[in-house]
Amino acid sequence: MRWDDTLEGIETTLWDALARGVGDPRAAARRPALATIGADGGPEARIVVLRGVDRARGICTFYTDSASTKVSELAADPRAAMHIWEHGLKLQTRLRGPCTRANDAQEDAAWAAEPDMSLGNYGVTPAPGTPIDAFDAFERIPARARFAVMHLEVRQIDAVILADDIHRRAQYRRTDTGWERGWLAP
Repeated sequence: MRWDDTLEGIETTLWDALARGVGDPRAAARRPALATIGADGGPEARIVVLRGVDRARGICTFYTDSASTKVSELAADPRAAMHIWEHGLKLQTRLRGPCTRANDAQEDAAWAAEPDMSLGNYGVTPAPGTPIDAFDAFERIPARARFAVMHLEVRQIDAVILADDIHRRAQYRRTDTGWERGWLAP
């Protein structure tokens, strides 16, 4: 029996792939696409760096500059999705749920643990997305006040395996008592 023949096998494999993304810079899950709802009501998507995964709580964590549009978009409407493509497994994973900012104590601890060379990514002047005259017309000024830790609370997972023999698709929904699992037509 293969890992993708059972709902449990797919679930374990996708969470393991997410966990690899936290520690391995070459892992596909290291840089998932994050989708939010833009200020104009349209979709927005961008790459983030996965910084933490807590399977038991169903949480995926990333860091960002608090002045970035994704933070204001999520404050206005916390619905978000992450998308990861694991080429070697032929596994597409979509994670959906509310994405909210961590508390100050969590952000302080994460800031203290960040390497000095990364801190300049949080405090870019002018703020991310501001028009500039040249590609390098900005300053990297580390600012703890601009460091945001964001948590995606995974409430739904859609996993599609594009296997050579037969495609498979599974859905997982978080409930108050755990995860509901089921097969979907691919």
